[in-house]
Amino acid sequence: MPDRRSIKKADERFHIRNFVEWLNSTYRCHYRVTAEPEPPEAIIQSKSKTSWIEISTAFLDQTHARDTMSQATPGEQPTGGNRRLIIGPDEMAASNLVSVVKKKLEKASYASVAREYGPGYLVIPIRNPLFDNHTLECIKKEWANATINDRGYFRSVRLTFQPVIHGFVQPNWVFYRLQAKRT
Repeated sequence: MPDRRSIKKADERFHIRNFVEWLNSTYRCHYRVTAEPEPPEAIIQSKSKTSWIEISTAFLDQTHARDTMSQATPGEQPTGGNRRLIIGPDEMAASNLVSVVKKKLEKASYASVAREYGPGYLVIPIRNPLFDNHTLECIKKEWANATINDRGYFRSVRLTFQPVIHGFVQPNWVFYRLQAKRT
């Protein structure tokens, strides 16, 4: 099987760059990437502050993830998994996204990086061809009902996606803050 690590790393770098640009323009700061220790994906630093970024992509489901990655990986044949009937895609996507976020928020291995740099940013790119406002509403509902043992290693969770307007996917990725759940 071809190696997907370089494809995954390029995608992570794309989302790190987008997030840092968004963070700098939104909060008028001047972060730049200073290291890529893996994990986390990036250490970012401004004149007065250091933080870190972890990326974890949420797909519609595992079948969609495998097919999407096979299409992006040179030498790998697409699985054809996206040619199927999908019932309840918004609920399926919401459940998968909450599962991805839950695993990251409950993961103990971020303790050392959080001790060294403080709470980081968890950025969740959403790769879902059926994503729309209804999907986002389902995510909010699923998130509100989820039980998560958040260890406090992340200052915020940011979903990032390409909005669909009038049936067309927009070129710019937008960020949405998933409200913190402390249990």
